Amino acid sequence: KVLAPVLLDAIRESDTDMRSDASMSTHSSETINNHRIAAMAIKALDKWCAATEASIVDVMQVCSGTNVNILEVISDALYSDSEIVMDAMAELFDTLLRKHEQDLTS
Repeated sequence: KVLAPVLLDAIRESDTDMRSDASMSTHSSETINNHRIAAMAIKALDKWCAATEASIVDVMQVCSGTNVNILEVISDALYSDSEIVMDAMAELFDTLLRKHEQDLTS
């Protein structure tokens, strides 16, 4: 329940920072920190999904108590131009798809 709001804030803040940094060729340290926070939250979510064998439906149910639409947050994260965020997203999708494949074969 803690990860969803942290991830939401980090993604929103990095989006805001990216818009303000659009005229610059480099990202500010605040933008980089928000990308790191987002990546760490996504990796923590990935590890939790792997440890509990949670599906995306399970993740949605847990996050519904926080008033955070986790699918919307994940969708927003996919627009990130940060390599560490995209790598974390790939790992999360791999975990969730592996779980889905196991469910289909059993």
